[in-house]
Amino acid sequence: MQILKQSMVFWVAGILFFCFLSGALPQNVRIHLTEYRDPVTGMEFVLVKGGCYEMGDTFGDATLKHEKPVHEVCVDDIYLGKYEVTVGEFRMFVTDSGYRTEAERGDGCSVYDTWKKEGDKNWRNPGFPQDDRHPVVCVSWNDSKAFADWLKSKTGSP
Repeated sequence: MQILKQSMVFWVAGILFFCFLSGALPQNVRIHLTEYRDPVTGMEFVLVKGGCYEMGDTFGDATLKHEKPVHEVCVDDIYLGKYEVTVGEFRMFVTDSGYRTEAERGDGCSVYDTWKKEGDKNWRNPGFPQDDRHPVVCVSWNDSKAFADWLKSKTGSP
């Protein structure tokens, strides 16, 4: 059960670092570095080269209409967080901005044992012990976006 709980923590926390697309870093940094350390949070980012691929039903056995037609999709280079966003990094954002997560403003977050929302659970109290080095959990896509926007504003990125 402990392993499953830890896996869930890393899965949820992993969602956060996808918010750090190329816009999270200043333009001059994006051109030259394969790795970058944010001066505000100390977070590490790595360059993921962009490219093109075919999206859709490439095997011809699709049953869903939105899988056709196959079309080319191209993505730009991005910088991706090397590690999950930690409780400490998220705390820095909350302290600086006064932000309250959706779980804090609403009815809590879903917890491991029941996968039902509990009103007193949020990133500060997810239902198990954490310190500032652990990945942040109980945050939504909107919370993650707010964190990424805050980081962009601190680094001077457009």
